[in-house]
Amino acid sequence: ALHSEAAERAPYTMLVVPLFFETLAYRTCAHRTLLVDCPVGSQMERVKRRPGLDALDARRIIDAQLPRTIRLQLADDLIWNGKMVETLVPQVGELHSRYLCVAAKAA
Repeated sequence: ALHSEAAERAPYTMLVVPLFFETLAYRTCAHRTLLVDCPVGSQMERVKRRPGLDALDARRIIDAQLPRTIRLQLADDLIWNGKMVETLVPQVGELHSRYLCVAAKAA
C-alpha cells in the first residue's frame, strides 16, 4: 500500500515499478524518477536467465519497452548497473543522501 504506517514515518518512499515509464498510472505518484540502467547486452543476458525464455523471447521483451534513450531522458536520477555489484553501493549511498536532502527541504 502506498500509504502504510511505515511509509508515513519514512523520510522518503520508493516505488519499484519495472516498467515505470511505460505505465502512465504511476507518474502522478512520483516526485522523482530513478532509472537503473545497464548495457543492452547485459539486459539480454539477464532476461534470458528467466525460466523458459530464450534469446528471441528476450529480444521481444526488450523491444516492447520504451527505447533506452527515452528512458534516460525521462529519468531524474540514474544508477548504472553494468558492472560489478560493488559499484552499486556508492551509487545507492549517494542517491540516498540526495533523497534525504530533497525530503528535508520538502518537509
